[in-house]
Amino acid sequence: MAAIPSPTTKDYEPAKRSGHSTVIVGDCLYMWGGEKDDHPEKHNIEKERRDSSVVEILHLPTGRWEQKPTTGDPPLGIIGYAAVAIGNEIFYYRGHCSHWNYDDNVLYSLNVDTLKWRKVVPTNPEDGPKRKDEYSMIAVKIEGEDYLIIIKRLSVNIIHYFRIATGQWILPKVTGDVNPRIEYFNLMSVDDTSAILLQDDDNISDNSVYRLTFTKGSVVCARIFNGTASCLSSIYSHRSVLLNSPSGLKLLAIGGSQCETFDINKTNWKEVGVPESVKDRDVHSLSVWNEDTTNTWIIEFGGVWDDTFLSDTPFLNIRYTAGGDISVRTYSLREYQEEMGKRRRPVEQEISQKGERERIMEERHQQEIQQLHFQMEERDQQAREREREMERQLQKRDQQYQEMKRRLQREKERELQEPHPIIHRDISSGNVLLQPTSHMGIGWRAKVSDYGSANLQNLIATTENPGNQIYSAPEAGNPREHSPAMDVFSYGVLLIEMSICAIPQPGNRRQDINSIRRAGLKGLVQRCVMDNYKLRPKMSDIINELTQSVD
Repeated sequence: MAAIPSPTTKDYEPAKRSGHSTVIVGDCLYMWGGEKDDHPEKHNIEKERRDSSVVEILHLPTGRWEQKPTTGDPPLGIIGYAAVAIGNEIFYYRGHCSHWNYDDNVLYSLNVDTLKWRKVVPTNPEDGPKRKDEYSMIAVKIEGEDYLIIIKRLSVNIIHYFRIATGQWILPKVTGDVNPRIEYFNLMSVDDTSAILLQDDDNISDNSVYRLTFTKGSVVCARIFNGTASCLSSIYSHRSVLLNSPSGLKLLAIGGSQCETFDINKTNWKEVGVPESVKDRDVHSLSVWNEDTTNTWIIEFGGVWDDTFLSDTPFLNIRYTAGGDISVRTYSLREYQEEMGKRRRPVEQEISQKGERERIMEERHQQEIQQLHFQMEERDQQAREREREMERQLQKRDQQYQEMKRRLQREKERELQEPHPIIHRDISSGNVLLQPTSHMGIGWRAKVSDYGSANLQNLIATTENPGNQIYSAPEAGNPREHSPAMDVFSYGVLLIEMSICAIPQPGNRRQDINSIRRAGLKGLVQRCVMDNYKLRPKMSDIINELTQSVD
């Protein structure tokens, strides 16, 4: 299980997103991917790869978010995927990226202990689900073995098992009240061998509820509620969880300006009062965490409403009335963190009192040791000798420390005496001034202006992303990597602009370079805008090449 985040990450909150999922493992909630409003509609871009290589972790006992990098080969289908946990592994299936054409029919898993991705390769992939569709997925345990249950939209009568132990796809027989044309639905596990399916179509007035029972070779589907009598509107926006209330199993659905519960035993819907900020959202995530036997929390994140992406984390504390209904108290992220702090204080006080008792016992133990020392002169003498040896060691270490300080001071003085290059960090066409060299305007003299971002390389501290973003080098966001190579990159972009006679856009850079007809100039520009700044040419080399090409 991941460690509790350090104080430096206590105020971190994830970016706004929708179309994602959250999975709880132990006392941590894991959130990955999702659609963001700043994603260009291009496949395999660097930002998409960067976003798919991190996971957001919410530590539920403290309410602290942190972002962790992952290793391995993560999927790029970060939107609309299916996710479920078995043990310390979270399994991910399908999904699409920002351009909607990503088609990877591979089952992935993320180990929450190592945060490493792996591809779960089936032994018989031809028997698995087909591509280009949306799926829901849960985990079950049939006869002691772990399985993934995968159901495709508009094909509820075709259900796939994935047997974890053998890596096999299995196609069970589906019987009962099967409606194969269900397009959108929420799938939730009840226990090891059964689940609830809530129909949530947006094109028909039907929110039927089904119970699915799984055995080794078959699935029995029973409709327990006729959705045409539901007060829950069909708008493809709800997210649902199951609650084990004292009066029986309840389904809680939130989204599209609604928050309602469905009593599985009584088969009726009831509205639940929550703030509009909780229910006014679509394609968000919803997870349930049972803190203890009396405290159940619903954690909601993100979503979209009125074309606006959301990034808040509402917490819903669930309480049950004497009549079996539920009441909800809503907490913001900061309020939840304060509430968790209050609950931890008695435990911390007990730990402090225990520490005080241990300290008193330790003091008594030391007194007994001292009494023994008084009685044993020989051991006392040995102890003093050890103290003298320790003193000599401390003196020796102090001498070494002083010598190290003097050496560092000499190195610092030597470094100050050495020259350091000046980096402009904002080279662009807008900062180049042109002066005619004759009254006819035939020749021009160019001068670089605007030195607001310029500095000596050794004095650059924390300035991130200086200058115009169109001309900025990839390392502009990391001040520790700022070097003259940044200006070489910007100069390369300026050469592209001079060649195409237009402002170059980063997304069209390769196409713009290929349009340069002069082979020598094209090769020079390609080297100037290399991502690895260590491989770019020096400015003196660029001047020589340009001078030779003119001559």
